[in-house]
Amino acid sequence: MKISIIVAVSKNFVIGSNPKGSKLGELPWHLPKDLKHFKETTHGFPCIIGRLTLEAFGDLLPNRFNIIVSKKEEFMNLRENKKIDLPEYEKGVTEKGASYVVVPTVEDGIHYADNTLKTDLVYIVGGKGIYETSQPYTHELIITDIDTHIDDTDVVVYNPFPSEEEKSKWIQVSQHHHPKDDQNNFDFSITYYKKKEEILINLPPPSPSFLKKHPILK
Repeated sequence: MKISIIVAVSKNFVIGSNPKGSKLGELPWHLPKDLKHFKETTHGFPCIIGRLTLEAFGDLLPNRFNIIVSKKEEFMNLRENKKIDLPEYEKGVTEKGASYVVVPTVEDGIHYADNTLKTDLVYIVGGKGIYETSQPYTHELIITDIDTHIDDTDVVVYNPFPSEEEKSKWIQVSQHHHPKDDQNNFDFSITYYKKKEEILINLPPPSPSFLKKHPILK
């Protein structure tokens, strides 16, 4: 199974901000073209997402299987300050084509995608901790580099290449530049990277707490 991180970062590696002390984790840019790319790329595939990112979105990602990494099983829509209404696991997809499972760790989420969903591809969609934990196991990086610095004091930062050693593990496959226009307020480039095969790290086994709920993985 292929594991792919998809992320948008500013020039100073900001992936989200909390304006005026809110908890929304909002994107500090307006790029409909990049959002369209995200939707089209991840459509129909499982997505591993952290609790805070889910709560910032305010709902399950539609037309995807949401693998939520959380110790909790109830979630708030932080935009509207109300509980997110989730279907029972076994009821299948919602009217928006979204379904979900809650897992305790990123690694358990990857095991679930591979062994239970039996997918060929899973996307890692954030936030910061989810990206950082999954990167050692990841085969592909899809990075939107946004041509701006974000100067807000309350920001979330993720650097896909925190060192030359980490950067040397990746090979650039393609890059597409998109100039700003009336709808997109910054220039940005979308770059695909492939990890060198000899660098890949094996997953640890599923956690005991996860195996209690999902014995099929034993």
